[in-house]
Amino acid sequence: MRVRLNEEMTEEFIRALTGISASLSAGLSVENAFVRAVPDMEKLYGRGSVIVRELETVNWAVRSGRSITDAVSELAAKWKIREMIDFSVVFSTAVRNGGDLTAVISSCTRIMEDRLSSEAEAKVMIRAKQYEQRVMCAIPPAILAYLRLSSGSFIGVLYHDIA
Repeated sequence: MRVRLNEEMTEEFIRALTGISASLSAGLSVENAFVRAVPDMEKLYGRGSVIVRELETVNWAVRSGRSITDAVSELAAKWKIREMIDFSVVFSTAVRNGGDLTAVISSCTRIMEDRLSSEAEAKVMIRAKQYEQRVMCAIPPAILAYLRLSSGSFIGVLYHDIA
């Protein structure tokens, strides 16, 4: 259950970063971009979704006088998701050193999306191989059953006892 929640949160977080990056490209400040991400995420996932609550928590911390980097770092520490932790480190470094936040967030988002799609492809391939293995285990008994039904005298000579 926790793994599935983390996967959903990761996907929602990446979508939120995409919206934040678009808001930054439109000229909004970082704080306002996070504020603007809340209604966008509400439209996508609904009012009670996890990402909406977490973005509102980040925005509340900023309104309370905390820095946006601290709020994002706390979010990452709370969830302990690799993508969020990596983003918070890169984000705080870019804010502290005056980097191009739009490019940084876009780049982080693209890297995270690539990583997620690679992991999804690997999971699909593993499931396909597991299914193939199950089918391959079922084929020999199915062939023997078919031969026993269709030509029992032929197969009876070869396989006359249980062993």
